[in-house]
Amino acid sequence: MRGTVLSLMAALVAGGLSSIVFVAPGLAGEDCCTADGSCKREQKIEDKAVRKGDRVERKTEKRVEKRMNKIESFTFHQSGGFIGMDRSYSVKLADMKADEREKLEGLIKDSGLLETKGEERITKGAADMFVYQFSVNDGTTTREITFDDGTLPAAYRPIVEFSKEKLVDNRRR
Repeated sequence: MRGTVLSLMAALVAGGLSSIVFVAPGLAGEDCCTADGSCKREQKIEDKAVRKGDRVERKTEKRVEKRMNKIESFTFHQSGGFIGMDRSYSVKLADMKADEREKLEGLIKDSGLLETKGEERITKGAADMFVYQFSVNDGTTTREITFDDGTLPAAYRPIVEFSKEKLVDNRRR
């Protein structure tokens, strides 16, 4: 392999392409590649991430389950867009029907909203996008996060769909 790469480098340099540099896998360390050609370093990182992810996921699920009984209120606010919309949906979970409350609690749990720390993820320089603000109060802490059309994660889309039919136009209040 080294000989092939070095021959290729010599041919490229002779052809005037001296700015391209190749490093043979062996020069980076013999142990960097597995027999099937995949990178051991990447594989180790992925393995750690999976193991760490499982551990964190289990902890997160336990924390969320503890908080699920405590969720007192939820607010969703949609604003912006081409027409400058300003709509919101705010609810105390104790006032909801059991099936609706369970559905909303599940959507909140699945989204990761209970684990946020007051983040705002907005696309810089974008215009005419909707801005989505999510807020949940668990009795002791209010968790908030803001996205726009360009940054809204798939995990939050079900909450948007759930809330859309319940939105109230704030300009008409």
